Amino acid sequence: MFDREYVEDMACTDEVDRAIIDELHHAGPYGILPRDVASRLKEYRLKPWNVTQRIRHMNKKLNRLMGQKAADFNSKLHEIGVQLK
Repeated sequence: MFDREYVEDMACTDEVDRAIIDELHHAGPYGILPRDVASRLKEYRLKPWNVTQRIRHMNKKLNRLMGQKAADFNSKLHEIGVQLK
């Protein structure tokens, strides 16, 4: 199992990615729409499309490095063996 910090270090490129992962984590198993993530992270001036692109980028990076995804297209955070504390 990988801890949360390890996965964030592998997938996230900046604090915006980390903020998106935090929002996905707080959404729980039901997920959250990219437009809702963008509205909660107003300080970064994201559009829903930007949130989706960043999730895709993190998924590609994790898939390349570990063979697993961080989130699906419903913006649900996968547990991928990650202890989210």
